[in-house]
Amino acid sequence: MMTTFANHRTSISRRLFITILVFSSIVTLVVTTYRVYADYQEEYIATEREIDLMYASFLPNLTEALWKMDTVHLQLQLEGMLYIPYVEHAAILSRDAVLLSAGSHKAEKVLERRKAITYVYSGRTIPLGELVLSVDIGNLHRKVYAKLVSRLLYQGFIVFLVSLFLYVIVRRMITNPLSAMAEQIADLKIDSKAATKALVLSRGAFHKKDDELDQVAAAINAMSANLQRKFTEIEAKNAELERFTYTVSHDLKSPLITIKGFLGLLVSDARAGNYGRMEADVRRIENAANKMQTLLDDLLEISRIGRIVNPPSEFSMTELAREAVELMDGSIQTGKVEIVIDPAMPRVYADSQRIREVLQNIIENAVKYMGDQAGPRIEVGCRIELPETIFFVKDNGIGIEPKFHDKIFGLFDKLDPASPGTGIGLALVKRIIELHNGKIWVESEGAGRGTAFCFTLPARKEQKMKAA
Repeated sequence: MMTTFANHRTSISRRLFITILVFSSIVTLVVTTYRVYADYQEEYIATEREIDLMYASFLPNLTEALWKMDTVHLQLQLEGMLYIPYVEHAAILSRDAVLLSAGSHKAEKVLERRKAITYVYSGRTIPLGELVLSVDIGNLHRKVYAKLVSRLLYQGFIVFLVSLFLYVIVRRMITNPLSAMAEQIADLKIDSKAATKALVLSRGAFHKKDDELDQVAAAINAMSANLQRKFTEIEAKNAELERFTYTVSHDLKSPLITIKGFLGLLVSDARAGNYGRMEADVRRIENAANKMQTLLDDLLEISRIGRIVNPPSEFSMTELAREAVELMDGSIQTGKVEIVIDPAMPRVYADSQRIREVLQNIIENAVKYMGDQAGPRIEVGCRIELPETIFFVKDNGIGIEPKFHDKIFGLFDKLDPASPGTGIGLALVKRIIELHNGKIWVESEGAGRGTAFCFTLPARKEQKMKAA
């Protein structure tokens, strides 16, 4: 059942939408208010200029009429001022007393300006009074307010549309794919028996090229594939550990039972004074102890692989094969086995000491299980199967039935229990190859058809060994 992660109350797109809307609204409010205030200042200054022009137009006639005390002319002048827009009251003051006036104070918001009336007579400036004008600026305020409201509504609508557009785009391009990705990840199941379902993003028809989300999906797919590979490796290691535990307990129990049994016989023979049988009993106990020591040494050796790692180096597989053959010259000469080594094998980057052990174990097995072959022959070479180079040790010995191809790499697994050795050699070989990030397998068509042990190794210095 799919787990739903899409919660629109807490989604990134919703929070982004609200953040953009609030921030843009604040910015719009501040900018619009500032611009409207600047417009108000311009209108206010323009009104003051008009009053100054009014003074310049009416003041000469008013001065002349006031000097002559022509009240009729003064009254006409004052009433004429009322026809100018926004002027609602005009008065002439003399010694702070109203001499003449026209109009009345009706507006709530009034701009009042005073201008001194003087007359120049015989070179002297004589003050006659003051002209007082009251201008209604309520219309100016209403005009500014209407402009502020209209601009805020317009800008708010634009901000809302842009925020909504971004919300839709972010939901479509980011949050919806992320929610789908989260649901698929929640339902991701790592199973060694079935391939992990790849994470797929549904991005719509407008998505043409890979972007960051596609890179994330690819990284998650790579991670899940790696997890599945690790999971498979862990299951294989667990299975190997179970087999190892069972095999060790079984194989170590056998010599212990032998020792215990012959100790009892040794006690009985000692009491009976049968010294001849006592010596045989001691030899049996010694053989069992030696077998146990061999098993323990082999177990110690396989446990060291991966913990004790020699520094990797680049070397020639041809030269290493020759060294391995020289170390086994005695058994090869005894079995009269012909050894053929490919002189053109490539160089590899690995732990040369461990790879020499691999070749020695495989060649030793080939010599040991050559059978009654009249012309025993072992070939060490390689073949190219891009992108890998496959090394092989091939013999014309007794061969291995296909059903045993995997079994032979098991710990202490011997196809012939009577054969010498503990059966740990090929398990050791497999462990070494896997630590080098390589693979090993056996090729044989069956009994009497010979055997080829094949394995891969890193061919370049950049390829590193696995961590233990």
